[in-house]
Amino acid sequence: MPKQTVFLSDLYKRKYSMEELANNIDYLPLYKVLVTQTLTADFIAKYIYGQEDCVEDSYITKEDILTYQSHIHLENLNTAISQRSK
Repeated sequence: MPKQTVFLSDLYKRKYSMEELANNIDYLPLYKVLVTQTLTADFIAKYIYGQEDCVEDSYITKEDILTYQSHIHLENLNTAISQRSK
């Protein structure tokens, strides 16, 4: 269990650090994390994109990421994803 437990309802109330989210990622729906939190391209490449742990999460596309994380550019996302797969 993580040091600080983040519950689904908490995602709508405040923003969490990448470390807090990473420590709780196994207990949270990835799509909800994507929609409610401000994430980095590296975090998305590692924990969000291409993860198919449940049906809802298997539909996360690059377009979803760019829509909900408008501060991330496609080039940065592609770089993070390609570095993650090495």
